[in-house]
Amino acid sequence: MSAITDLAQNERTARMLLSIPAEPDDPVTGRVLARVGAVETLRLVDDEGAVPGLNRVDAAMWRDRLALPHRLEDVAERMHGMDQSGVTVLMKRPGFRSDPTEGESEHAQEVQPRAA
Repeated sequence: MSAITDLAQNERTARMLLSIPAEPDDPVTGRVLARVGAVETLRLVDDEGAVPGLNRVDAAMWRDRLALPHRLEDVAERMHGMDQSGVTVLMKRPGFRSDPTEGESEHAQEVQPRAA
């Protein structure tokens, strides 16, 4: 396996993969995710090019921090095990609600704040 991006088939899988090396509520990863989406964020972790919103030094530090602690084969094995177990992963994003049986995020509905 050449890159972690080979494991990400879609936004949901990419977010699952990003949750392995990234700390919860990581502000830098959150900003990159908001700008380019999960699949592209994962690609940027594995790439040497520019990261939107980060200078070259900050991008290098971000990549070092998100470097996977395990070999890609181990991560692939974990993902396969989760797939086989039938585990359902619910992605909670501020401002969106989604039924995990609906599939990818294109089915998510934006939640409008209630007027006071």
